[in-house]
Amino acid sequence: MFPFEKITPVFAPVLAKMHGLCFEKGWTEQAFSSLLCLPTTQGFLNHEGFILCSVCRDEAEILTVGVLPSSRRKKVATRLLECLCLSLKEQKIKTIFLDVDAQNEAAISLYTKSGFEQISVRKDYYAVGLEKHDALVFKKNL
Repeated sequence: MFPFEKITPVFAPVLAKMHGLCFEKGWTEQAFSSLLCLPTTQGFLNHEGFILCSVCRDEAEILTVGVLPSSRRKKVATRLLECLCLSLKEQKIKTIFLDVDAQNEAAISLYTKSGFEQISVRKDYYAVGLEKHDALVFKKNL
């Protein structure tokens, strides 16, 4: 278990590679570069995983969380969430939101255990192959 480093624009290539290992449809280096150039984007990473969010006024939205397959089930995502929430709290952010695929039971369990509450559903939000999955919208007050 290693500490996390703040994400800066120089991490775009690393994040694109990690994202591709974590998800079927990985984000490109250009997508990460564009996001990381925005002053509202912040996050943390280490060699096991990453978390990225967007901040606006006193709210934040988690954009993506990824843990490499070899590091899953080792509390990496829990530690990433804790690190991000602590940082956001120090910045006086009051509320954090996220969307999660309604089929992703592991992520739903993680967010619920981390104090997030489901507040709504976005019907047919995710395209997964030929299927459409709902997104569950979660919220946590910091």
